[in-house]
Amino acid sequence: MKITITARHFELTEPLKTRLKKKVLKLEKISNQIIDAHIILEETGSRATAEVVLHSKSYDLRAQAKSYDMYTACENVVKKIRHQVRTHEEKIKHHKYKGRAGSLDPAFIVFH
Repeated sequence: MKITITARHFELTEPLKTRLKKKVLKLEKISNQIIDAHIILEETGSRATAEVVLHSKSYDLRAQAKSYDMYTACENVVKKIRHQVRTHEEKIKHHKYKGRAGSLDPAFIVFH
């Protein structure tokens, strides 16, 4: 997965950068379809905003979180995007196997 981090109006520290990369790379355990992630960090006044945009083969996801602390905003946005990825993967899995359980009803099996 390709990860791009953009910092606006502040200097990005190395510990924050490595922490974010480590957390976003963990999303590959949930979904192997993710191609790249774009993380946008912005500070305006006393507010910190973190945004994550994920691109995959079949979908794009976006999450945003605001806080007074950049680390808190990053933690919250990773939680949000992780929830979105899990929800999307569960929908795909549920949809994929939805018809199979009903089609195995023994009353409809015909033997020749």
